[in-house]
Amino acid sequence: MKKQPMVMAVLLTASIFTITSGHKTALSQPNLIPIQLTQNNVRQRQQQFITKVAQGNLAEIELGGLGEQKAESNEVKQFGRLMVTDHMRLNQELQDLAHQKGATFPSDIGKENKRIKTNLEKLSGADFDKAYIQQIIAGYNKDIALYRRQSQKSDDKNLPLLQEHLHLARSIQDNLTVSGRK
Repeated sequence: MKKQPMVMAVLLTASIFTITSGHKTALSQPNLIPIQLTQNNVRQRQQQFITKVAQGNLAEIELGGLGEQKAESNEVKQFGRLMVTDHMRLNQELQDLAHQKGATFPSDIGKENKRIKTNLEKLSGADFDKAYIQQIIAGYNKDIALYRRQSQKSDDKNLPLLQEHLHLARSIQDNLTVSGRK
């Protein structure tokens, strides 16, 4: 795994803090009207973002471990291992950044991720492989959208790791389909 995409993802998180800390106005959704931000609003947005990203990382670590254990396909097992490794690093870097910013760091994966994990734990073999990869794809689509909204740039180039994971998950899904496991 290349270190550059990992560094870029961390830089994106750092740039988001810089963007939200340095500006006094932001664009509200959906009409893109400038609104005045107070320091409290900026901190709330930072905290919400940190919470969502950290819970996502923690979920990827737990679900990746589940993938390593329960997957039938070696490709899915390896992908699970990759998720654990990459998201442990990302989470540690995010935790360090959150500490520097004085933000609270969540200790669990959150209700929705717990529900997803519980549902995946009930599956095995090819059924698990299919559901796990579908969940990963759905999760990365949401994560990429979250990063883009937070940075307020639709063509942000600091998302390579998330996009790489999404591309890899889609490729695995295609391979599972071809091999008749879907």
